Amino acid sequence: MTRSLAILTLLFVSFGCKVKASASASIDADGAAEADADVETDADAGTGVDPFERTSEIKVRREGDELVQEGGEINFETDEATLVGSKTRATLQAYAAVLQEYPEIDLRIEGHTDSRASAKHNRKLSDARAKAVRQWLIKEAGIEQERLTAVGHGEDRPKVAEPAECENKHASKAPPWCEDEIWSHNRRSEFHVTAGLDALEDGEVIETRGNDRAGSSGLGFYQGPYIYLSPGLFRVAVANRDETDARRVSYRWGLGAGYLWRRKRFAAALGLGFAHVPVAIDRASERCAMLTCRSAHEFVLDAELRLGGGSDRVIGYGLLGPGLVIGRSRRSDGTMDVAFTTGGFSFDLGAGLWGLVWRGLFLGGEVALNVGAYTDDVSAFHDRARVTGLDLRFLLGWHFGWKP
Repeated sequence: MTRSLAILTLLFVSFGCKVKASASASIDADGAAEADADVETDADAGTGVDPFERTSEIKVRREGDELVQEGGEINFETDEATLVGSKTRATLQAYAAVLQEYPEIDLRIEGHTDSRASAKHNRKLSDARAKAVRQWLIKEAGIEQERLTAVGHGEDRPKVAEPAECENKHASKAPPWCEDEIWSHNRRSEFHVTAGLDALEDGEVIETRGNDRAGSSGLGFYQGPYIYLSPGLFRVAVANRDETDARRVSYRWGLGAGYLWRRKRFAAALGLGFAHVPVAIDRASERCAMLTCRSAHEFVLDAELRLGGGSDRVIGYGLLGPGLVIGRSRRSDGTMDVAFTTGGFSFDLGAGLWGLVWRGLFLGGEVALNVGAYTDDVSAFHDRARVTGLDLRFLLGWHFGWKP
């Protein structure tokens, strides 16, 4: 009985020590097979804590061609390439925010170790860890894989030269200052910019939308495509009423698609829009004095450039929209039924506001001054008119570049 109890006690102690060792290693504390078990990581490692919880504490700064983090850390399981800890997730999210904010930037992720264990082992371990960081940025943050490369240098490129008292020495056989002054500096991950370096000033602390997401859902407009539907609202004629059969009020509906770019608080969107405008006609006009005017329709295809900016969830912008117009009308009375088509050009100048309300769903409103010029056709509805109208539009859309 006593012997069995002793065996069970030994197994329990051994298991407890093993758990402590595997949960305490980090890339900043372990670069070799013989890792110190007393290196601390986040107490909430692996507990599912919100990865944005402490992102606001972490800053990223450019130093030469390297992006250096301040206030974060990247932790791994002892002698493995498994990322652990909420601080690790927050640190990687800070780098992801930079990559999302600056799409022109590409990175090379480098893994480095101290001198303990063999050079071959350290090189293999550092390479696996660099690749683990790359995979996290691709799978968890949605960064394009072609923008990231990973390589491990092992102990070949120490940041601080290791003296004989520390080099290849186990912690129990080395002076205590080896950890604080030598090994902790050589065990590291580095993020080097391989493209788009000019987008950042040397020494600049990079402010990103990701760093403003602490304690929030992180919902926001980020770079990506969008689509929208514009249900019917008013178009009011404001000039040249005599030349346009005294068109009073019509409504329009439309749809469109485009791509949104973000750079810090600046936003730019380029897309195509399509609109259908049923025209309301003053029956007292000369055109309709002798005939019954049954229908008149315009179909507009235009390019849309929106320039502006704002917060993560609300964007205000100015609108420029040159386009092509095809008009289709029909007149009839008891003896005559005439349908005709006309064409022309239109130009929109306006302003609008988009607001993200749930995931990628956004609502918006626009007011735009529309100017149209039409072809010369004696039977056409517009009679080479120059039309000026005011559009009031409501937009319901989905932005595919939102981030959870």
